Amino acid sequence: MENEQPTSLAVLNSGKVVVADYNHNQLLFYNKEGEIEFQLDGMKPYSIAVDHTGNVLVGDRKNKTVKLFSPSGDHLSEFGSYGTRDKQLAMADFLTVDSNDRIIVCDSGNHCVKVFDREGKLLLMFGGRGRLKGELQWPKGICVDDKDNIIVADTKNNRVCMFSPEGEYIQRVVKNIPNAYAVSFTKPNQLGVTQFTMNGESEFKVFKIEEKLGDLTLDSEL
Repeated sequence: MENEQPTSLAVLNSGKVVVADYNHNQLLFYNKEGEIEFQLDGMKPYSIAVDHTGNVLVGDRKNKTVKLFSPSGDHLSEFGSYGTRDKQLAMADFLTVDSNDRIIVCDSGNHCVKVFDREGKLLLMFGGRGRLKGELQWPKGICVDDKDNIIVADTKNNRVCMFSPEGEYIQRVVKNIPNAYAVSFTKPNQLGVTQFTMNGESEFKVFKIEEKLGDLTLDSEL
């Protein structure tokens, strides 16, 4: 397919792969042989996550919603709309789920993180625009560790921060990292961070977690 812009992918429990094809406004479901089994249209998918029941969560940048699909592509539910109110989303670019299948959305346009249950009920929110501890500026990537602490790429503050499952600020875990974009644990004690450089190129760095909570040191660059 020409002009593809895959912005996210996830692996289902079956081993199949779901890809967000942002340019073509499609969600593509691939089998294990790498062939497209089916596609879903009518959205601008930017991020994907899979919950513990195997359902697919999609951050839809066009409609400012989070959509929930079954592994076979059935539309189960969705929530959100464009705006600045608590239950609304300005930019549902990145999302993840924790061990309780809470849906954690990085609402970059509102400079905050919002946590929802599966029915779209807002459970908590934290952040807010600023540079102080616990504040965020255009946050992007998000993930959770094995204790359900929430890791946020605080993009325009040039840092990566850790919050408790209740949204309480714990500490800055990576500092002086301009344009941190995506975050993910590659191993239980290693945090991968994608960073965009000033010339538009991207770099992937891995930070190793030391014994002290959240004290990260650069382990390697890939």
